[in-house]
Amino acid sequence: MSTVGGFLYIGATLKGQTKPNRVTWSMWALAPILSFFLQMQQHVGAPATTTLMYGVMPLLVLIVSFFVPQSVWKITIWDSLCGVIALVGIGIWYFTSHPLVALVAEIIADVVAGLPTLWKSWRHPESEIWVSYLVGGSSAVLTILAIHHFTVSAWLFPAAIVAMNFLIVAGVVRGNRRATASHTPATAAEKLRRG
Repeated sequence: MSTVGGFLYIGATLKGQTKPNRVTWSMWALAPILSFFLQMQQHVGAPATTTLMYGVMPLLVLIVSFFVPQSVWKITIWDSLCGVIALVGIGIWYFTSHPLVALVAEIIADVVAGLPTLWKSWRHPESEIWVSYLVGGSSAVLTILAIHHFTVSAWLFPAAIVAMNFLIVAGVVRGNRRATASHTPATAAEKLRRG
């Protein structure tokens, strides 16, 4: 399901309808790809493919953004700071031997990596499409519903994905509604009220 959302986003990027924040998308690619290689070393098998796809889709978005000039988003100091903090979180996740610390570090890295895109979705909603984030958030909801043993380790990461994706959806939808409302002609009653 999240792969569908990824392909929708890639299609929108190719059409110039989105402007991916390269800091967000590079960090969203890095952690799952590292996880995939760790899983392969531990002979996890087929489930590692799902982890790989969580990294490949953002990597494809990142790559496509370099080939579509109208899909470039200017990186700010804020974006760079979020990228550095996310890298530190990924480093802690990768090198720690304590599973809960690793999980929390990875979640913090993922959330901080997403902050530039979250901010952009609220300030510049025209630079994002909401449907791919709705699909991604819904996929994470299904993941939570499929949990058999409800532990912090099982639900915390998908819950963070749900929150980030739905907050981005809210920003884009809110912004699109405001833009539509500002371009809608005033009714006769509204003109009378304004005087």
